[in-house]
Amino acid sequence: MDVINVTHGTLIVIGAYVTFFLFKTVGLDPFLSIPASMAVLFCIGYVSQKYLLNFVVKIGIFMSLVLTFGLDLVFINSVLLIFTGDYRSVTPFYSGTFFQVGQVTIPYVRLATLVICILLTVLLQLFMTRTRTDRRSAPPPRTGRPPR
Repeated sequence: MDVINVTHGTLIVIGAYVTFFLFKTVGLDPFLSIPASMAVLFCIGYVSQKYLLNFVVKIGIFMSLVLTFGLDLVFINSVLLIFTGDYRSVTPFYSGTFFQVGQVTIPYVRLATLVICILLTVLLQLFMTRTRTDRRSAPPPRTGRPPR
């Protein structure tokens, strides 16, 4: 793809601030705010890809690195101006709950995170193998017969 994108970490921070903002203002559960965070990050990624990165990709890989590094600085400073650098946390009512199996303590939050990660991985696998997205980039399947 010839793009080196260094803004991923800052985009994760922006998604965390979206979750924090929705939790503090609306009282929305952090797990339920995942689609909202995804939508905000999709919009940021789409706009930066369409209106910035697409013009630089033609020039070369080094320019994409320089552009995304500069974009990362803009994102970091914008987040600092809007939210400041104070420590914040999201603590829903179930944050301290857990269950025990023998001597092993398993927090419900980590268990839910594991289940969501497995579900998203399975959905990504299904998407990549059952849609046209995979078929565009993959070579044609081998039938065992030599080509004519």
